[in-house]
Amino acid sequence: MSTSLYKTLFIVSFLVIIPVLLQAQSKKVVRAELETTEDAKPFNIVNLGKRGLITLTKLNEFIDRKTQNWSFTFYNNMLQKKWIKKLPMSEDFSFQGYGFEKDTAYLFFYKENKRSTENNLKIIAFELSKGNNLHIDTLVTDKAKLTTLQFYHQYAYYTIENKSKISLSINNFAERSHKELVIDNSDETNVENLKIDTINQAIYLLIKKEISKRENKLILKKYNFEGTELSSIDINNTDETKKLLTGMITLLKDGFISITGSYNLSNEKPSNYAETSVLEAAGMYFIRIEGNLIKPIRFINFLSFNNINKYLNKREVSKIKKIQDNKTQTDFSLNYLLIEHEVIQQNDNLIMVSEAFYPEYRVISDMSYDYYGRMTPTSRTIFDGYRYTNAFVLCLDENGNTKWNQLFDIWNILTMEIKERVSVMPLKDDLLMAYNDDGEVVYKIMNDTTTASDIENLKIEMTYANDKAMSNPSSNIDYWYGSYYLIYGIQTIKNNSLANRSKRTVFYMNKVSFE
Repeated sequence: MSTSLYKTLFIVSFLVIIPVLLQAQSKKVVRAELETTEDAKPFNIVNLGKRGLITLTKLNEFIDRKTQNWSFTFYNNMLQKKWIKKLPMSEDFSFQGYGFEKDTAYLFFYKENKRSTENNLKIIAFELSKGNNLHIDTLVTDKAKLTTLQFYHQYAYYTIENKSKISLSINNFAERSHKELVIDNSDETNVENLKIDTINQAIYLLIKKEISKRENKLILKKYNFEGTELSSIDINNTDETKKLLTGMITLLKDGFISITGSYNLSNEKPSNYAETSVLEAAGMYFIRIEGNLIKPIRFINFLSFNNINKYLNKREVSKIKKIQDNKTQTDFSLNYLLIEHEVIQQNDNLIMVSEAFYPEYRVISDMSYDYYGRMTPTSRTIFDGYRYTNAFVLCLDENGNTKWNQLFDIWNILTMEIKERVSVMPLKDDLLMAYNDDGEVVYKIMNDTTTASDIENLKIEMTYANDKAMSNPSSNIDYWYGSYYLIYGIQTIKNNSLANRSKRTVFYMNKVSFE
């Protein structure tokens, strides 16, 4: 069963790309467009691989004060529409993720702030061949936050957290049964990652406990598919100068486990940005676990990356020089806000990718007048969005030894939504990095020898010959299946040759192939 968290999208089109030279298809472009507005509610996509995809979105159609219609549309892998369904649902539900098994897609909805007697979890099962649907409603922990979600066959495994406890829940779609297991009821504890081991029929759960402001402890728990705990391993960091921030489980090919994530220096005060809860990181770490044996933690400081100096401004260079001159401080770094990708396993290597960003502000100056008519200058700071800068790419072997590292530039992305913008795809011994930037695909083929200058751009193909994109309010690219990607977003398009449609705003979808 394929599993994935949802991707918010606004439009999709079709392109064909080859590793060394990305080029558009010579045949007619296969592209889907939906009329919309630049401020429309976002579409969500359910990626069904070769079977195609489902788009879903809330409609401005209310059945009553609290119930509104959702639209669900199934496309095949050539973006041909096969069926469309309109279903009513409480406006408080939000789409969380999906699973896919044979001819059935399971869509997962959840609402955090419910009344104590209301069902707050809904699973809609769609039969792809006919469009028939079945609703499964469940009542889970009151006023809790959904933190992880994974699907396997007819089961959904997810964790929910509130102020008093953390629970692991198991939903059996076939039997319509639900089981909720309390994992922890202490303060300052949260779930970092959930991983399903299909070979050994086990569930792994990674929990983080804050011991102090300078120290976090990780706990790796193992369960069988029925929810019985099989083992629990405490992972303590003996390096008091570093604090583990995040954690992600990877099932290694040799049967063992790795934990990877980010860390910061425990003696540094993090910046407190009101616009994000993401903590600043100084680097990445790797832990190998062999049964109950925990190997020493390997730390990789961002300042050790090749070509890092080209990303530093004068203030940062000056800061590093002052720290280097201070002989009493042996460890130092610059801190970054990160969006951390799932670890990619390529051959016998692990690829860690983290996108760096920062909140961007601008100052507006005004003139005001007091009671006596005297002019007084005033200023205020406006939050403009999150500015993406680059992606850190680190290649390790399964023992945590660094094989190579690279930096991938991310230009011109300023957004109000924090999410992965770079799509990563293994190509035999290479790695393809790509993102959608204002109507163009920006990509690079990366390995242990390439430099940051090997970046190419390709314009996204349009539906009609004289179409010209005037604006691209949203731009995304996601892996679809095989060697294909989805390119999607919102575009306002101008075409003076089209009668009565000289200007249109659409949600588009395009298909991309790397061969």
